[in-house]
Amino acid sequence: MIEQEIVELVCLVDRSISMLERQEQVMQVHQSILEEYKKQGHKCFVTTCLFSDKAEVLYLHNEIAYVKPLTQREYYVDGSTALYDVMEDMIRRIEEGLEYIKEEVKKRIRMYVITDGVDNCSVKVLYDEFCQLVHQKQEEGWLMEFVTPARQPISLANLET
Repeated sequence: MIEQEIVELVCLVDRSISMLERQEQVMQVHQSILEEYKKQGHKCFVTTCLFSDKAEVLYLHNEIAYVKPLTQREYYVDGSTALYDVMEDMIRRIEEGLEYIKEEVKKRIRMYVITDGVDNCSVKVLYDEFCQLVHQKQEEGWLMEFVTPARQPISLANLET
């Protein structure tokens, strides 16, 4: 019997140089995603990673009540986009963290990737491996949404370099 349900909300936020004119939009989309999950009332933990060719994890499995909106202090543009590499790394981190959660707890993983899909410079993970990983996680029940800073959906085909 399932005692409790938790949501693991993962936000991967592109802060590469191609996002320069979209900084305000990105911060608003991130905040709107957080607000949606706060309203749902489920126990929710948040992981937020800002990435370009480097990744910075702002929150790793923090309760949503303690997650603050992005500001220009945290969110600034720099570098190129290493989306495939960052996704693989963050999926691995989330899986490792979920190993410690009791079996009787139902886990729902919701991953949002805010990006323009431009300029992928990943070096560890190829496009086909990236697509395979995304499809595998979706089959396992992960919700994965790729959206622009205007929160328009992006297909995997549009993320190929």
